[in-house]
Amino acid sequence: MIAWGQQPENDVAPVLGNELTPDVRVVIDISGSMKKNDPNYLRRSALELLIQLFSQGSKAGVWTFS
Repeated sequence: MIAWGQQPENDVAPVLGNELTPDVRVVIDISGSMKKNDPNYLRRSALELLIQLFSQGSKAGVWTFS
């Protein structure tokens, strides 16, 4: 496992120039309980903000569950 910002010991992580390419996985709860826990549906704007923070060439995956 590679910690954020740590250089890999071998070619395990993809690299752009001298920097690691971010590879992010996000899981979002869309179950009925979220009506109480997130009544303003802030998880949508939080995901949009996260996407804006990604640098060029980043990879990401988003999963939802309910």
